[in-house]
Formats: sequence, C-alpha cells, structure tokens
Amino acid sequence: MKNFKLFAALLVVAVCTMFVTSCSKDDNKKDETSIIGKWNVTDVYYQGNWISASQAGYTGAYAQFNSDLTYVGHPDSQTTYNGTYVYKDNVATCKVGSDIVTYTIIELNGNTITAELNEFGVKTQFKAMRQ
Repeated sequence: MKNFKLFAALLVVAVCTMFVTSCSKDDNKKDETSIIGKWNVTDVYYQGNWISASQAGYTGAYAQFNSDLTYVGHPDSQTTYNGTYVYKDNVATCKVGSDIVTYTIIELNGNTITAELNEFGVKTQFKAMRQ
C-alpha cells in the first residue's frame, strides 16, 4: 500500500509538471504571419458608432498583406498604395514610397480583424474580414 501511495504521488507530480511546462509565454503571442491575406473592410468607426464601410465612403476598401512582405492598400475605389511591410508587436508598418502607413491590430480572431489605420496622420478604426 505504501508503494501505491508513493506511485500515485509521483504520478500526480509528473502530470502537473507536464501541464506547467507545456504552457509558455509564447502561447499568448500572435503568429507573425496571421495578418497575411486580403482584408476587406466591412465597418468603420465614425463619430462614436460603427457604420458600414459603404456608408462611410469606403466601398471596396481593403488591405492586403502578402507572405513576401509586400503590401497593397486600397482605401477607396480610386486609390491604391503599393509597398512593403514589417509586422511586429501587433503593428504592421507599411512603407509606401517615402511615406509610412501603420495598422495597429486591436483584435484578430481568425478571419476577422479590428484595427486602427494611421494613414498620413489620419487615424481610422475599422473591422474587416479575410477573403
């Protein structure tokens, strides 16, 4: 009986050790490639409310982050930005010519994203879906 209690105690310690060592701080980090894809803007935060992208004048707006670190920004039906990006600490910093555009990721949940675009000093929060 004494051996069984010792075995049971060791088993409990081993199982607890497995659970503790299998969790790490890295588990909470977002995958750096998680923004890759074409993100179609669905809603824009305007004057304290979320409104549809079309209501806000962002019909057809999207941001596309490619795995080769190239970027395409299409804020409206007439404008397209091409450049490169770096994604670090939930911020995509996009170089468009000599200008910088940033996307601060507020929430990323699978194929939906909420972010803040800082486009040449103008900040806009938006929601988008990955195509």
